[in-house]
Amino acid sequence: PPAAWGGPGARVVDPVDAAIVADELQGVVLRGTARGAFAGFPDPVGGKTGTTNENKDAWFVAVAPNVVVATWIGRDDARPLPPGASGGHTAAPVAREFLDAVRPRLRPEPFPVPEGARIAVVDPNTGLPSKRGVEAVVRAAAIPSDE
Repeated sequence: PPAAWGGPGARVVDPVDAAIVADELQGVVLRGTARGAFAGFPDPVGGKTGTTNENKDAWFVAVAPNVVVATWIGRDDARPLPPGASGGHTAAPVAREFLDAVRPRLRPEPFPVPEGARIAVVDPNTGLPSKRGVEAVVRAAAIPSDE
């Protein structure tokens, strides 16, 4: 049997690096392959979509500060899924449905921005600090020395 939950373990990832990864994963649901499934979702959430070669599997992992959910769509016999099946279009909506169902029991909270990181406003076309209007920018976690 699995070990009983003993509370948080040792920190294995630098908090600033973790914040940058969390920020990038939020981009998947805000601007990326899961944006359709998560349109209008009111709480901070990030994710990663996946579709295997020959379209045999579609998956999505959603991550929020207080919950993680993974969904997989596939067949036991490894036959391909129907045309159009993908992580963003097939698996992400299942994760969204689950998060909608458990949301009343969760306390929505923002992803933490640890000391040593900051949120930069960047041009989505170049990845450089923005010199244009707000409509042309995205937020991104950054290590201050990387500006």
